[in-house]
Amino acid sequence: SVLKDVCKITKDHSNSTPGQTEGPCAGKDSKNKMFEMEYGWTPTSSKSITHNDVYMPPRREHICTSNLEFLETYNKPLNGMEIVKNGKNGKLVNDSFLGDVLLSAKYEAENIKKKYENQPGYNEGETMCRAIKYSFADLGDIIRGRDRWDLDVGSNKMDVILKNIFGTLYKSLDGIKENPQYADDERNIPAYKLLREDWWEANRHQIWKAMKCTTKNINNNKCNGIPIEDYIPQRLRWMTEWAEWYCKMQSQEYDKLKEGCKLCMGNDKSKTCWKNSPKCTSCTAASDAYKEKVDLWRIQWETISEKYQKLYEEARIHAFNGGPDYYNTEVPKEDQSVYDFLYYLHLQNGGKRGPPDDIHGGTSRDIHDKRDATDDTPSTVYSTPEGYIHQEAHISDCKEQTHLCNKNSDDSDKEYAFRSVPHDQDTACDCKKWTKKTDACTIVTNLVKNNDGEKKINGCGTKTNVTYPEWKYHNSSGLVREDGVCMPPRRQKLCLHYLTKLNNLKSKEDIRKNFITCAVIETHFAWDRYKTKNLGAVDQLKNRKIPDEFKRQMFYTFGDYRDICL
Repeated sequence: SVLKDVCKITKDHSNSTPGQTEGPCAGKDSKNKMFEMEYGWTPTSSKSITHNDVYMPPRREHICTSNLEFLETYNKPLNGMEIVKNGKNGKLVNDSFLGDVLLSAKYEAENIKKKYENQPGYNEGETMCRAIKYSFADLGDIIRGRDRWDLDVGSNKMDVILKNIFGTLYKSLDGIKENPQYADDERNIPAYKLLREDWWEANRHQIWKAMKCTTKNINNNKCNGIPIEDYIPQRLRWMTEWAEWYCKMQSQEYDKLKEGCKLCMGNDKSKTCWKNSPKCTSCTAASDAYKEKVDLWRIQWETISEKYQKLYEEARIHAFNGGPDYYNTEVPKEDQSVYDFLYYLHLQNGGKRGPPDDIHGGTSRDIHDKRDATDDTPSTVYSTPEGYIHQEAHISDCKEQTHLCNKNSDDSDKEYAFRSVPHDQDTACDCKKWTKKTDACTIVTNLVKNNDGEKKINGCGTKTNVTYPEWKYHNSSGLVREDGVCMPPRRQKLCLHYLTKLNNLKSKEDIRKNFITCAVIETHFAWDRYKTKNLGAVDQLKNRKIPDEFKRQMFYTFGDYRDICL
């Protein structure tokens, strides 16, 4: 039956082999690992891809094409027997094949929406729409035989199936085989290259329409209009998508870093980190994790950008030497589309083209005779991979580090996207080292070990055999400001000598040490006075008991020193 509403297409409309697949998305990311970015994007060398300088998007790895991988090309209608039997042209084969491509497109869009909307950082409408557009373009590359994932089992199956289908269409569609445009198209690489390209061009609007069945339900819909992504070479699309995923990763890791170091940032005392403290350990771990992730992605970027730069330089020199008619290049066949794209991109953005025909004599220049572009060849926004990304990618998710180009060739560029630590976190892990402080008991021993309580110690006088002053009342005493305040004799005789010398109080450690010194001398002399007046006090102390009365004096003295400090 004729399907009038593409949005109602289901797997029941598929020509895939019964029992081999449960639909386009069967077996695709069944373990929900699409967004596991522990090692960045998976290098293609481990994904059965010929070209090891390409990183494949997780989205492409799990694209919903299972039905296309199991199409029955040896049974009707895709085998073309209806054509032989009933004298029909290839329209039935074409429509049947188109139906499965529409099915794959519709399910892929649904799958992206389902996967992305449950993933923090990827669930914005704009991000989902970009992913759907990228999948639309990847479907185009699969159909046209340009897909980079060329050694995978599923990809190989599709390659054979598509070759058979387009072979049938080549022989049976009216006006194809006899058309000089398609002469020897079966010998092209890939087979039927021109027909496949034209088939995609003729049907791309319907395929996008199938994907839009899902996009109309996406908030902040950015999916209007037919995408142009399928006109951009896959290598460049994947490079753009890689940068967008990097910025999402960097944003998430930045938030983790800030959380891990939040107790070490700021100027107040509560946010001071000490070496080996829990705060510092947490911050160091967060910083190390951030560096590890960024370094991993940076290495991938170096591989990606190096290839771009090489291809762009070839295109630039190509243009300077007169263009396609005069200059043979050594660009690999699989990168020819990228090369051509960059060549015209260079020209459209102010790049120079070489001398006219008569200078070259109308002959093609050999690669060894090329003239390098001179220094006055103008740069364009696309002259570097970083420029291309900043022009074409959506990398606003990057936090603090927003530039892929490193202006300073080291880690000092605050905005460099691959900086090992965001500049606003530079000092987070500068945890202070614990300064070994002089033990209070050591101070005590050194101060009083040779003093019997009868001699002064550096300005603090003895208390034994000394008449204590009376309690001082009122401000007329010169010791207190307010009436009604009484100062005890103990406080009047308090040892303060070391706290009255400004040169002794230059640091926190100086203040600590001099408070301890005063307290030690004060306690030493006060105990000597107390034991002289209270027989048995020494015996109590030998039995590890401080007399209660003396202990009260110590508490009062401790409180007075505290008040002086505050």
